Amino acid sequence: MNIPHLLSFLGGIIPPFIIKYNTKKVNFNSSFFSLIILVCLGLILLFDTSNNYICKFLIIIVFNLIALGNNIFGILKNTTLKFLGDISYSTYLIHGIIIFIVMFFYYGLEEAEKMSPIKFCSIIFFITPIVVLISFLSYKIIEKPFIDYSKRINYDQIKNYIIKIRY
Repeated sequence: MNIPHLLSFLGGIIPPFIIKYNTKKVNFNSSFFSLIILVCLGLILLFDTSNNYICKFLIIIVFNLIALGNNIFGILKNTTLKFLGDISYSTYLIHGIIIFIVMFFYYGLEEAEKMSPIKFCSIIFFITPIVVLISFLSYKIIEKPFIDYSKRINYDQIKNYIIKIRY
């Protein structure tokens, strides 16, 4: 594992500690912190790659401020963005499969390898609604019922049962 990836990982564990030890009760959802996010995002665009220490640091700042509750001047409260956030895990799991199916069965691997960036991006543009629809169905039929079920589980009862079995 290289150092920039390790920094990303370490940067991701900061918010829980800030939440736990935020004795001054700083409001991270303020215009000041939203402005910091926008400045960081603007600076990130100046880098060719995210494998630069400064770029990685800027990304960590943006991630942490959003994880601590900043909604970037209310943008992240948008219902469409919330919907895309809800189905994001399903999208993560499904998009590669759908892209592969389209490239393999419709175009063939040889043609897909020689495809121009414009054509590839056009294909992605046209299959995005399919990915969103299948992700939504996956979320609604599989993911959401299990999320709801997990909220009803009494974890203390399970823990006590496991302890009884062990001893």
